[in-house]
Amino acid sequence: ASIMLVKSVCPLLVLSVVTIYSVSAYSNRVRLTNSKAPCAGVVQVKVTGKWRRVCDSQWDLQDAAVVCKELGCGVTYSVPRASVFGAGVNDLVGISEVQCRGDEVSLWQCPHSTNMQDFCYDARYAAVNCSGPDEVRLVNSTSVCSGRVEVKHDGVWGTVCDDSWDLKDASVVCRQLGCISVQEHEYNPTFGKSSLPVLMSNVQCTGDEAAPWECPQQGWEHNTCPTGKDAGVTCTGAADEIRLVNAGDECSGRIEVRHGKRWGTVCDTDWDMKDAEVVCRHLGCGSALRALMNNEMFGGGLLPVWLSQVQCTGAETSFFDCPHGEWGHDDCSFRRDAGVICAEKRKLHPQRYKESLFWDPDTAHPSLNISTDGKRVTRLSAKKNVSKNMKRFRHHPCVLGTVGFTSGKHCWELKVPTKSVKRNYLLLWFVGVSTQSVARITIQPDNGFWVLVRNAWRPKIYSSPESLSGQLPLVGRIGVYMDFEGGMVSFFNAETQEHLFTYTDTFTEKVFPLVCSYYSSTIELI
Repeated sequence: ASIMLVKSVCPLLVLSVVTIYSVSAYSNRVRLTNSKAPCAGVVQVKVTGKWRRVCDSQWDLQDAAVVCKELGCGVTYSVPRASVFGAGVNDLVGISEVQCRGDEVSLWQCPHSTNMQDFCYDARYAAVNCSGPDEVRLVNSTSVCSGRVEVKHDGVWGTVCDDSWDLKDASVVCRQLGCISVQEHEYNPTFGKSSLPVLMSNVQCTGDEAAPWECPQQGWEHNTCPTGKDAGVTCTGAADEIRLVNAGDECSGRIEVRHGKRWGTVCDTDWDMKDAEVVCRHLGCGSALRALMNNEMFGGGLLPVWLSQVQCTGAETSFFDCPHGEWGHDDCSFRRDAGVICAEKRKLHPQRYKESLFWDPDTAHPSLNISTDGKRVTRLSAKKNVSKNMKRFRHHPCVLGTVGFTSGKHCWELKVPTKSVKRNYLLLWFVGVSTQSVARITIQPDNGFWVLVRNAWRPKIYSSPESLSGQLPLVGRIGVYMDFEGGMVSFFNAETQEHLFTYTDTFTEKVFPLVCSYYSSTIELI
């Protein structure tokens, strides 16, 4: 018997992340699911308070264009089959035979059939792949908080003319990027001249907008730049941070750095003991014992690569004083993250954040029984007759906690079975976290689950896309620790405090405790 780790979406309880955008009078009645990308997925509509699928009969680019526009997701790239996103085959249907012209504000303004049914013919549901929401970035600088301003609209990147560009315009950009304040907004020739088209000119922000595209401006099309100069800004950036993860010890692990408001990993190109020595010194962890390469010991991360070609002399006080490649410029030929083992040991103490949790019977699969105190989950031999609702798991015997988290650090412990309750019964259970909008059909990475799996069939530990060889100990009490802002979910042996595994990711919506129990197993919150 072994323990298997499955990256089923989100470190520490973040499961398939689905960001919902809504900008029309029909707000919160259209969304995309079954995808980690906020602007791609299976289309759902809210009918009589319940989320339902849309049949893809007559579904075309015009229909998809309206959905992309309504959700603030730009233009349509493609109209894929819903099966690309792992859509279930027995989902309830809300509308079908949609026939948009393409200029409607909302999908609900398009002619359609509202005859609700239990399924679509051949399980064919509507899906879209949009260009994505408008974005802003600063380029041609060594910092994410300074550079030439570039914006993306309808999937196309372009520049901003500096005519009328002032402190208010610059402050909106700094705030949007998670940088602190404006240090300089005048034209800076060191940021260079872009060859991209001019997308914005005559920008007139008040300074209160959340993003530059909310500011009055000339318009997105046919822009020229009378000054011939691109807008730029230098913001006071948030302090860079560094941490070591996936070891259960603050002084060992895979290296992750935060720049601006995002965490990422460090490529092992040119990584050596001098670099490791500076990391250990920066964290107050003594001297370096080992410089790890090629995902050794602590696995590869799921975050983007932030830094590569780090070349410390070994004398630096801060890791960020070391020469390195451009931030965010990923030149790793293969995904190989750097790690380090320092001499000092500082164990994490997640149990200081322990929560008193309960399971939500409204989300429980019909084959699960929730005890009257809300603490124990037991798999029954037959399904119960329970009320139908869109929150309930339908294909897998799973249940969510009554409370989800959008911030902070949290910990809970579970008593889990270590052997089958009956002869010839297999042992299988999942514990971990999931996003609020997680699809209730299939447990897989793109559906938003971050779980530890006990599977009696498997001889190894797996964590897609990472793989760990070897056996984990037979554990009767599992601890789950989640750091929402830190984007981390860790599993540990609650009896010995031994670290088992850590996921790191970025949480963008509420996440919930999750448990799935198979073959008459009982799992209990303690």
